Amino acid sequence: MSSIGARPHFLLLPAIIFILILLTFSNSLRNNFMMDDDGLILQDTKIHHLQYLRYQFIPDKQQYLNIEDARPEVYYRPLAHLVPMICYIFFREDVVGYHWVNCILFLGCVIVFYHLVQRLLNNPECATLVAVFYAVHPINGLFINYITASVFAIQMMAMAGSLLLFLRALELSRGALALLASCVLYLIGLLCHETTLALPLYMFATLWLLEKKYYQRTMVLLSPYIVISLGYVLFRVNHASLKSSVWDKLLISFSQPLSLWASNIKLFFWYISKFFYPDGIVIKWTTAPVTTYFWVWFFMFTLIIVLWFYYLHKSDRVKLWGLSILLLGFLPVLVGSSFELHHGFILEPHWLFFPSLGMFVILAHYMLQLKKVINRTWYTFSIFIIVIVLISWSRYLNGLWGNEVQYCRYWLKHSAPHKGITFYLASALMKEGRLQEAKEAYHRALEGAPLDWQIHVNLGLIAQQEKNIPLALQELGRALELYPRSSVIANNLGVVHRELNNPDQARHYFRQAIRYNPYSLESRLNLAFIYIQEKNWPEALKLYQENLLIDPHHEETLLGRWKVLSLTGAQETLITQMDHILRASYSATLYLRLAELMAENQHYELAIRSFHRALARDPGRVEIYIQMGKFAGNLGQFDQAIRIWEQALRLDKDNQEVRDLMGRAQALANEFH
Repeated sequence: MSSIGARPHFLLLPAIIFILILLTFSNSLRNNFMMDDDGLILQDTKIHHLQYLRYQFIPDKQQYLNIEDARPEVYYRPLAHLVPMICYIFFREDVVGYHWVNCILFLGCVIVFYHLVQRLLNNPECATLVAVFYAVHPINGLFINYITASVFAIQMMAMAGSLLLFLRALELSRGALALLASCVLYLIGLLCHETTLALPLYMFATLWLLEKKYYQRTMVLLSPYIVISLGYVLFRVNHASLKSSVWDKLLISFSQPLSLWASNIKLFFWYISKFFYPDGIVIKWTTAPVTTYFWVWFFMFTLIIVLWFYYLHKSDRVKLWGLSILLLGFLPVLVGSSFELHHGFILEPHWLFFPSLGMFVILAHYMLQLKKVINRTWYTFSIFIIVIVLISWSRYLNGLWGNEVQYCRYWLKHSAPHKGITFYLASALMKEGRLQEAKEAYHRALEGAPLDWQIHVNLGLIAQQEKNIPLALQELGRALELYPRSSVIANNLGVVHRELNNPDQARHYFRQAIRYNPYSLESRLNLAFIYIQEKNWPEALKLYQENLLIDPHHEETLLGRWKVLSLTGAQETLITQMDHILRASYSATLYLRLAELMAENQHYELAIRSFHRALARDPGRVEIYIQMGKFAGNLGQFDQAIRIWEQALRLDKDNQEVRDLMGRAQALANEFH
């Protein structure tokens, strides 16, 4: 990387940063949904349509929307759902699209940070180094790897933009408009994540350390942010309660102040160490409370304070600002680290995405000082090596994100074990069909707490898959004792009783699930299945219609409705709707199943069109060629079927099912010839 003495062209820097992001995260683009992605994006029907955008701004949605047991929510981040909502509309379950959006948002975040550092330091080279390091450092890998992390890039852009506009308001004699825009961005940041509350402190530190000529106007211009902050805190005490989720637990931790401070100092040094040795960077790091040798941690933190005063004495305001921002950023950590005291003190690195900017400024400034004592070639080479090492570490960690089981085991290796990690590991093992390992992990995650209901539900599902119905009912019964008004538990109990051929009991539980959560699509589908078995077509169609009012594009509901229409002989309505669906854009799975349904009802032209739409959506899916060839074979078109299956073999040359089908088709063709 060559030395930059002047500000780069306004398009050159974004292009360079974008290339670096692609080099760093290209192996992230196919990483699947994991952990909270499932619940937030795939399972929450209210995330699938913009018509539900307003619901994201309702605090304590369970209470106001009459969902389940009206428990207060522990956070209020309505904008966290905005980007996933838009992405789902465009990409559905195609993870590549989500990761590309995260890459673009991260690019915007890095560029805004560049402009902020440039404005503060008036040093394009330092700002460029900060941007480069921020873009490739593995401590920021969550931005891309975790699909639901899109909100953090928005939060960072809002915070940096708010600070830039605040500084602009200071420069202008009439800066009311800039101040208003800054306050709006501050509010947007708060709606992304509560760590934005630290922004007024960053503003004050910036004015004190870097903008002294504006000091007299500081408190006046900071007053709107203080008012917004107080209003936000009061709101959160009463809704999506900070009191129950944070304050009460913090008060408990203050009963042992030495342990509280020493444990948080330990979190601080763990975080700092990851800038230099990235192994062990995880989504949430947990440490057992420090109970001995407090003096060691207090001594180490004293060295940080000494360093701060050293920078102050040397009037090294760049490093002083960087260290101050980093230290102020740990004030929210001091509050949030007690959130899961029964497991230990926690640190989630994304809490520090903004204050980490201070650390990157310090590192960049030291690199510029190094430039003064070595020649340009060695300086450029050292920057190049640092970037390559950071990209390599990032790509290694990206690979771990690509497999949820692997990531959870890595997480357990580098963090104190607790229920959350073990639960995610068990769920990942269950997805892979490793049921025995999943059961063992779920049992390790049990801790005799109310939230154990989720574990008992999944243990019940495993027992159901293993055909151990008595155990399934036992586990679901335990879950019900812990969480009596859960739509999830009621729905699963309905499924078990349906399998036991107890339709009345199953119907009772499915209706109960719908009552607990009116947005539960799965419960209506299950209840409709019972009505179909009883040939009660009007009730089944009514349930499908209710689902489509919630999610007009829900594919399972559409398929179920079409099957009922075909069974009732409503062919004209069915054909009309099919023509509309074929002109729209749905998944390859829907078109494939639609083709099979049309073939069963002898609507051959619609079946062929559906097969072609399925191939257009997913041309590399062997299953489509298999079913398409079977369709042709059932019509006696054996040569056509063989040609279709030959295309499948080009995709999967070792597919024995395709070879067997071709052999049978060839034998039938020879027989008829």
